[in-house]
Amino acid sequence: MAGSIHVDCSASSPDHFEPDNDISGAGIVISYILTAALAVFIIIVYYVVVYDPLVDPFDADADADADAAQEGAMRDHINPLDDFLLKWLRSGPAYISKQGLGSRKLLSPRARSRLERVLIKCLLIMSDLQIVTGFALLLSGFSQLQRGLEALKWRTILDLAWFSCLTHLACLTMLRRHLHTHTIERVWRLFAMGILAALLAAGLLPTANPKWLLLSEDAKATPAICILGCYLKPEPNREWREYILLVADQSYWHPSQWFWPPVISASFVVVAFVFRVVRLYKSLSLSVNRAAKWLDNQMQRFLWLLFRTLCKEGEIYSLKRSLVYRPVFGIVMTWRFVLVLLASFALEVSWVFTAFLWGIWRLMLDLSPGNTIEGLDSSNQAWSFGQIVPVLMLAAPLISIAETFKEPF
Repeated sequence: MAGSIHVDCSASSPDHFEPDNDISGAGIVISYILTAALAVFIIIVYYVVVYDPLVDPFDADADADADAAQEGAMRDHINPLDDFLLKWLRSGPAYISKQGLGSRKLLSPRARSRLERVLIKCLLIMSDLQIVTGFALLLSGFSQLQRGLEALKWRTILDLAWFSCLTHLACLTMLRRHLHTHTIERVWRLFAMGILAALLAAGLLPTANPKWLLLSEDAKATPAICILGCYLKPEPNREWREYILLVADQSYWHPSQWFWPPVISASFVVVAFVFRVVRLYKSLSLSVNRAAKWLDNQMQRFLWLLFRTLCKEGEIYSLKRSLVYRPVFGIVMTWRFVLVLLASFALEVSWVFTAFLWGIWRLMLDLSPGNTIEGLDSSNQAWSFGQIVPVLMLAAPLISIAETFKEPF
């Protein structure tokens, strides 16, 4: 095949690693990190200021304010954890507003609706940009593996693609009601996210190999395909054994250093995508809720039967009550809390924030000298066209904000 390059994995690793500013340049890294950070910030603001647990996400006609429904049937849709957290988070600003403005409401229903439109529009724009760049990153990376793409560049591509997935997952998290009323958009976004998550997981899992720890200053230029080819043959070769002898701290080779991080990252993405699919389809969401509610009812019935059998009047401190009923009671209460947590929007927000911190940590480890968390060496960074454009594209959400505020109330 014309233009193909044969990678000789038996040859010694190149002595010099040439950074690619279009992959690990400061502008590229800043663009991906800031985009993901802005997505995390938007979803936190949405949750704290706009999100209303009273509103059924599958009710297209539900008003965002929902004040009239507070004592109605929609109370069934309230998640106790979200209700508690939002009351606590909003109590301070509400008190200040009451003292200063004479009203406990910081935002009117119209202002809240406008803010929601602004946040949705910003996140949609960022999500569209990031899903395209995520595909471009991963597809170009996979295509370059057979052409000798260096190991460190491959790891950096995976780290940046993580932020693309994070931005789009944040979009799917926040736009549950929006996507329910836009069926075609929901289908193509989930389809694209599924492919992107599969590509990222396929790239991450083969890096669960101890030989990736050899990405020191003199081994960064090793072709990634050579290390990926060793995934099914993890036994050490001569150079591998010699390098191990040079490292005094044997804990450096512990599986926690090379196996679990990529496995956790891949599992993170796949599980998060499955959660979004379930939460975005009404039939799946209701089925899971009914199954969880049925199981919860059965456990409560079992607990009540156990109480009637073991906990008789006057036997508060009995051995049966201490050794049997109370441990079972603790298990049931823990299970109920887990069910509430899994159904809460707070878990979605926490996941997005945790995934962002995880991505920062992994990227800093891969880009820092000696694979330790140190300041990035930017002395040789050149702000080329490929770095300036992504940074300037960060202005797209700001433009959408300005356009939204120009719309009539």
